[in-house]
Amino acid sequence: MQMGSRLFLVAVLCCTSVAASAQAVKETVRTPQAEFSLGMQYDLGLGLAKDGQMAVFWFQKAAEQGHVESQMLLASKYAVGDGLPMNAEKALYWYRKAAESGNAAAQVTVGQLLANGVGVAADKKQAIEWYRKAAAQGNGDAQNMLGLAYARGDGVDQGDPQAVQWFTQAAERGHPYAQMHLGHMYLQGGDVPKDAEAAYFWLLLSSAQGNADAYPSRDAVA
Repeated sequence: MQMGSRLFLVAVLCCTSVAASAQAVKETVRTPQAEFSLGMQYDLGLGLAKDGQMAVFWFQKAAEQGHVESQMLLASKYAVGDGLPMNAEKALYWYRKAAESGNAAAQVTVGQLLANGVGVAADKKQAIEWYRKAAAQGNGDAQNMLGLAYARGDGVDQGDPQAVQWFTQAAERGHPYAQMHLGHMYLQGGDVPKDAEAAYFWLLLSSAQGNADAYPSRDAVA
């Protein structure tokens, strides 16, 4: 057999072997967690050649079976167009699926998408409901968003003292922006009495976490 023919035969056998291996993987993967893990291997190139489309394929399989981490990853990929075309509607769809399963981070994201009209007509009142669900689980981002909503009258009645309540809850959990907002409230007074010491305390904590937005107010009070 000539060398060229041998090389051709080897190439054919290799391609056949790879195709068979891929088919074998598809046939042996059964659980959503296994599908998610395989998707992560393709996504990160761990033990397999990095392949964004194959990663999406397995995340989709797992997401359709209710695997929350896969739903979150698939949503994020639709949001930025990673491994598939960008699609805000599908991003919202999968974030909502994860949110409906109780994932607090997804609930916050759904609230933000609804508030800003991304992938759907803006609905700030519905956004508030998703923030509430996440806040009830102790999510600091959601608590901060509720504080902002009440402070601005965004989907709720402005001037409601709940702004202080939500900023305080988030600030006590270490949320740097809630700490800054609470510090500003103590500086300005209104829903809380003016208190320079309390203002400085919260602004100092916020700036200590690297929140540069808190620096000017902190320095003005010091």
